[in-house]
Parts: sequence; C-alpha cells; structure tokens
Amino acid sequence: MSVIGKLRWKFVLINMLIVTAMLAFIGTFFIVSVSDSLREDSVDLLNQVIMQDGMPMFSLGKEQDQEGFGRFSDDGGSVSLPYFTVSVLATGQAVVVTNQFYDLDEDTVEAVVSLCLEQEETSGVLRDYSLRYLRSSTVSGWRLAFADISQEESTIRSVVQNTLLMSLAALVAFFVISLLLARWAVRPVEQSWQQQRQFVADASHELKTPLTVVLSSADMMEKHSTAMTEKERRWLENIQASSLQMKELVEELLVLARSDANESKAAPPRAAEPQRPGGGHPAPV
Repeated sequence: MSVIGKLRWKFVLINMLIVTAMLAFIGTFFIVSVSDSLREDSVDLLNQVIMQDGMPMFSLGKEQDQEGFGRFSDDGGSVSLPYFTVSVLATGQAVVVTNQFYDLDEDTVEAVVSLCLEQEETSGVLRDYSLRYLRSSTVSGWRLAFADISQEESTIRSVVQNTLLMSLAALVAFFVISLLLARWAVRPVEQSWQQQRQFVADASHELKTPLTVVLSSADMMEKHSTAMTEKERRWLENIQASSLQMKELVEELLVLARSDANESKAAPPRAAEPQRPGGGHPAPV
C-alpha cells in the first residue's frame, strides 16, 4: 500500500473512531434515559398505591373471590401499569388489598410475597416474575406493592435493538462518507507527493550525466597522467570517491522514485569506495 493509501485509511480510521464514540455516547444516553423514565413511572406508581386503602380482595389460605384478581377496578382512576398491593399482618397472613394485574393466582402471590419479605432492600426487582416491588412497614405488619415491568423490559429491549440497528446503519453511512472525504482531503497531498516524486526522478536523471562525465574524466586523467605528484594523485582519488558516492545516491533516488510509482526494482549494489594505498577513505587535502 502506498503512502497516500495509508494516509487515506488513517483518515477514515480516525473519522470512524470519532463517529463510533459519539454514537456510543448518544445511544447509551438515550437507552439510559428511556430506562430511567420507565423505572420512575413504575416507582411513582408504587409510591402512590402502596398506602392506598381498599377492601381486602383475597386472603392467602382462604377461598378466592369468584371475580378473580384481574377484574378488580380502582375507582381512583386508570393506572398505566398492572399492579397489586398486599398487606401482611403481624400474624403472617397476607391479604391482597388492590389488584390491577392480569392472570394473578394465589400461588404466585404467595411466592412473590415470600420472596419480597426475604429481600434486604425495601425496593427492587424480582426478575423471575418481572415485578418491581416496594415494601413499607405498618403498625400491623407490612404493606407490599408490586408493579408488572414486563412491558418495561420489552420496551427497553426494543429500544436497545433499534438503537443498535440505527447505529450500525449510521456507521455504514459514515464509512462511505469518510472514504469520499478522505479522497478529497488527501488530494492536495497526493498532488504534492506526485510533483515531489517527479522532481526527484527528473533531478536524478539530470545529475547522472555530469557525474558520468566527471568520473570518465577522472579515469582518463589517472590512465594518461604519468608525471602526477603524490598530492595530485590524492586529489584525483578524492574526486573519484566523491563522484562515486554521489552517483550511488542518485541511483538510490531513482530506485526510490520508481518504487513510489509502483515500479520498484532491486537497488543496485553499493559501489566500493576507492581507498588510498595506506587504507581507509581518502580525505581532502
């Protein structure tokens, strides 16, 4: 992958991380808000009905009223959630006081009352029965209120699923938009990079010719100069060594330019630098 391609994907990755964080925050905030609102509704209901007076409908251990629990009507007004309240006397007898519940039977009431009295907290949720309870002590014993939260749980599940689906769709849409934005944002960098690469290739080609002339001239001087002093010979060796180094750098620049243009070739072996008879690299005098 080219440098420009990596830059594009980095741009897309940063955008997607930001969008994902924002969607996660917004989705979590929305789900928590809906959940808290539904919970407050049921808690408010329990607070309103726990001390509500009414004629006992059913005493556990005795014969159930012929009308049943689900047909009780509260004269105080309509209730948005199914609920029922139970009064537990000091003797341990539980009496259903009010009922706005559906398909409630004696065994269920006995089980939830017993489970509620075992809880340390005065309010909470009985997950096995999808009930939220509120417990209050009275002079004669306990007053218990239960609200059905099955609809609340179903609503929260639906909100979570819809939020996830909408977030996923938004992520896909933002991914496509990020790709388009990455191409647009990186285009000036890509053009500048192409111009720089072209300049390096052109400059390298232009430098090869004078370097070849310098090296050829130095070789000719070395072959045909018989009366050259030791100092002049060291000067000539310095010219040859520096020219070879520059030629090697130019060739490496050409290889780099071709590699950036997806025309990568194997780099030529580094030319050995000429050494003085005493060893080591020639130094200018």
